[in-house]
Amino acid sequence: MLEGGKISSRQATLLMAITIMATAILFLPSISTQQALQDAWISVIIATVNGIIISLIVVTLMKRFPKQTIIQYSEEIMGKFIGKIIGLGYIWFFLSTNAIIVREFGDFLVTAFMPNTPLIVFNSMLIILAILAVRSGLEPLGRLNEWIFILNSFILIFLIVMVLDEINLGNLQPVLEGGITPALKGAYTPTSWFGEIITLSMIFPFLTQPQKGYRIAFGAHIIVGTFLFLGAIQTIGIFGPELMSRFKFPIIQTARLVSIGDFFERIEALVMVIWVGGVFVKVSVFHYVTVMAAAQWFNLKDYRVLVIPLGILNVILSIHLFEGVADLLEFLSITFAVYALSTFEVGIPLLLLLTALIRGKGGKNDSG
Repeated sequence: MLEGGKISSRQATLLMAITIMATAILFLPSISTQQALQDAWISVIIATVNGIIISLIVVTLMKRFPKQTIIQYSEEIMGKFIGKIIGLGYIWFFLSTNAIIVREFGDFLVTAFMPNTPLIVFNSMLIILAILAVRSGLEPLGRLNEWIFILNSFILIFLIVMVLDEINLGNLQPVLEGGITPALKGAYTPTSWFGEIITLSMIFPFLTQPQKGYRIAFGAHIIVGTFLFLGAIQTIGIFGPELMSRFKFPIIQTARLVSIGDFFERIEALVMVIWVGGVFVKVSVFHYVTVMAAAQWFNLKDYRVLVIPLGILNVILSIHLFEGVADLLEFLSITFAVYALSTFEVGIPLLLLLTALIRGKGGKNDSG
């Protein structure tokens, strides 16, 4: 087995929660508001429900092959040739998605804090940290993430509490003025972030309690949905939907409102610190599943030989995929959901599950 470590169901839940939430908390309010305006909070609820439905498909498939990853059971279900093509597709999906995440990270720091620093500096630093984490293995990453999750949650709750007086719930009205369609459109891109639960398909064999697969996935989605819902209420309530839709990073604008007396204010640097921690975990998870998928596809005995080469490729892709922040945001709000959700997060898992059921492949679903 390529990975000798195991993580608990609690660690897996928090790992999936951070993986989904780290970038969504930054971009979702602006992207959803562009489509749904004041109903963006409804879009979050819809996206959370959609995520749970995706989890039903993905976890049901995983539990039929509890000791295999999606790279391995794709070949068992579809045959070696088609299975190899599907596996190669997932390697590219994990790699390219991680490059997008790294680019989000770099653009955020350059735009919001250090405009004179070259993008490659931030992107390279993040990948170097991810390389170190992935070489250490899944178990240490799971333990580290528990502390990062606690810190992130504390800061996010603190930020919400500190700006309660600024929230005007009138900005959330009228509810569903344009019907349900805008809210559904506003949920499309966030649903693709919830669909990143597909990374669990590469980690599932290394859980101490794989029978709790549904609880892990559902728990992660409920945690993320709660934070994103509160974030949407907060930002729309403070700035209103029209202004919100023009912000690149609404959470930074919110942090700048926090003031305690004359000595504790302008805490956006603190927000940056906790966000960097969350993105580090997310990039590490995606780099881990990319490397693991590639190692299994090539039938290697040790995934660590690919950690550095694929890390370098990740940095190169992150620099050259987009021209700038506007190009990135346009891709996230229009193209990414079609690319990720329709194909790798729902389409292929659903095809694999239906084919496995028809052909009688895999063991009987365990309860949990």
